[in-house]
Amino acid sequence: MNRRLSFRGGFHVEEFKNTRKSKIQRMPAPERLSIPTLQHIGAPCLPKVKAGDIVDYGQCIGDVNAGLGCPIHSGVSGKVVSIDEKINVFGAKTKHIVIENDFEDRMSQEITPFTKSLADTNLEEIIDIVRKAGISGMGGATFPTYAKINSAVGKVNTLIINGAECEPYITADHRLLLEHPEKVINGTKILLKALGLRQGFIAVEDNKLDAINKLEDLLAGSELIKVKIMKTKYPQGDERQLIYAITGTELPAGKLPADVGCVVFNAETCAAIFNAFIDGTPLIERVVTVDGDCIKTPKNVMVTIGTSYRELIDFCGGLKKRPYKVITGGPMMGTAIWDIDAPITKGTSALLVFSSNYADLYSDTAACIRCGRCVEGCPMHLMPAYLASFAQNRDFDICAEFDVMSCVECGLCAYNCPARVPIVQNIRTAKAALNEKHRKEAEKKIAEEHKYISEGKKAENGNDKQQ
Repeated sequence: MNRRLSFRGGFHVEEFKNTRKSKIQRMPAPERLSIPTLQHIGAPCLPKVKAGDIVDYGQCIGDVNAGLGCPIHSGVSGKVVSIDEKINVFGAKTKHIVIENDFEDRMSQEITPFTKSLADTNLEEIIDIVRKAGISGMGGATFPTYAKINSAVGKVNTLIINGAECEPYITADHRLLLEHPEKVINGTKILLKALGLRQGFIAVEDNKLDAINKLEDLLAGSELIKVKIMKTKYPQGDERQLIYAITGTELPAGKLPADVGCVVFNAETCAAIFNAFIDGTPLIERVVTVDGDCIKTPKNVMVTIGTSYRELIDFCGGLKKRPYKVITGGPMMGTAIWDIDAPITKGTSALLVFSSNYADLYSDTAACIRCGRCVEGCPMHLMPAYLASFAQNRDFDICAEFDVMSCVECGLCAYNCPARVPIVQNIRTAKAALNEKHRKEAEKKIAEEHKYISEGKKAENGNDKQQ
């Protein structure tokens, strides 16, 4: 067994991997889907359908005409009953295409397998298939995958597949690696072909030795793909930490992985790429871990995108306690949601429902005791306690001097703080204030440039009249 790779900083947090032995169960598509037109980084999709239209399973129902974006598809056959503008779980207004399921499962003619061998496939064909399938990063970042591939071509020498899954509770990638490792491996081969690389790495934490053994058995000593065993430590799944652990290279602040010759893709993203090639299926479903002390039967569920959180909870037996907090994603970096009728999206890796027994209550009067635990654990080697203090005093420029924008908001500082200071919330306030300041400065600069150009044209016109 290889040595365990890791990074500087971080902590081993309580894992709570309660569903690690829960096989993925397929949830039947519900009577209605509400599919958001924005499930990715970039511009929202423009609907390609209207109310009253009949759609088929896998049909493209929205796309971005220009710029960065990902198409969206229907996970059922049925009728478009409305296109509504709703506030999503992150507080932004987004159009939702609501489809009534007719349960006929008519397959769209758009779904066609790719028949050429991988050896005869070129980069343009791979990018076209990945884009048309609407695949975006399924680890939570939701960056359009075709754009990530395109931006990495010719710049990277290291491909890393992220199967670390370091967040507590979440076991969706673990089960995928156990039950469908061939999809991840073949998706990795497609990425290697696209990037023109001869070797890739699948990174898995050592608390998933069964998945590691499964992968290594299938790879059988292959030089094309190697399994890298990572030390179980949070936030090992952050791409900066993975890159350092595997290559020994630190990603400088403000730089992208491609700037140091690396590119990182999530394990389930690889499986989605393989599905798009092998049978033409677009990204219309994903694995979601459902857990928390309020859930009657925690599970890993293959769920159709557009299904509501409420219906997913009901599929897991409903609630056994009064919920205090509902989180989409992990407990460290996830987002507390206010509407359980909101839909599952491409970026939903987990749904966690906690009672007040798990409430982490912060106080407005919480005071730092200078223990240094936040500094010791920070994977970005910052001084979180100082950043939080400066942010509370609204000294945002000093926050910038202390490199607050390098914070990845992993939540480890708040997790380890014995005084229960809301460090991450304060840091987010500082980052938001600095981003707003930079936006206003950019707008002012553009306005001044326009004014200068306008005045120059007036002066030229005046000179022409005098002549």
